[in-house]
Amino acid sequence: MKKLKLLTVSLLVCLVFALALSPNAQAALNKAEVKAKLKHIAVPFILNQGQVNKQVAYYAKTFGGTVFVTKDGKLVYSLPAEKGAVALREIFVGGRIKHVKGEEKAVTKVSYFKGKDKSKWITGIPTYNYVSLGEVYQGIEIKVRAYGDNVEKLFYVKPGAEVGKIRVKVEGAKGLGVTKDGRLKVITAKGEVYFTKPVAYQEIEGKKKYIEVAYLLEDKTYKFKLGKYDASKPVIIDPLLASTFLGVSKHDCANALALDSEGNVYVAGYTSSDDFPTAGAYDEDY
Repeated sequence: MKKLKLLTVSLLVCLVFALALSPNAQAALNKAEVKAKLKHIAVPFILNQGQVNKQVAYYAKTFGGTVFVTKDGKLVYSLPAEKGAVALREIFVGGRIKHVKGEEKAVTKVSYFKGKDKSKWITGIPTYNYVSLGEVYQGIEIKVRAYGDNVEKLFYVKPGAEVGKIRVKVEGAKGLGVTKDGRLKVITAKGEVYFTKPVAYQEIEGKKKYIEVAYLLEDKTYKFKLGKYDASKPVIIDPLLASTFLGVSKHDCANALALDSEGNVYVAGYTSSDDFPTAGAYDEDY
């Protein structure tokens, strides 16, 4: 997988438009190829060393918005909309989160040079491919990763653990629903956001054996219902927050895009829409 050397933009539409500003890149890639490359780029989680809100432990800027993992284990999504943004927060009801930590250190390092005071500049911030919330429920570990325009939650269920204990409350939503094809629909004041149909499987003799799984709803909380499986072996449940553009953001834009001889993508631009949503940001008028 090729590395994304500099990621300062969260709007893919604007990024594709930037091809017109870079003749060399345009000759090498067409729009479809750019989308395909960026869709599979691993977007690392950045350690918060004071550059964002103190509630945040790690955050990742995907092409579908920014996901923040707070120090107490909440997942906060800031998603671009036509006017402003939509903020959603996921809380693991009944779970215990002792420590949030980055796992699998990424090659990417991030630097912030804000203002003229060099003492406030931060360089060489480490990044991670995963963020682990630890064993949130007895026998159930939760990890998060991001890439392209997706955010993925991974539930690792140990043998004997109760899947029914997993309960995720979605704050900032007007309501939840399940589509005919099994996706989770989150209704917001700005539009609808979707989580993909969950996937569940077990590793048996080196092969994945898939298990029937579906969402169960209780007001603004969702759970998972599993079909038959071998309770003596671990289970992995894997839902995605799918491509979540709700409209066009005017606060993010790529001014230049280029490729090097190894096929790495370089993006230069600006963004002003990745601030951590405060309590008031969950109002419908945000």
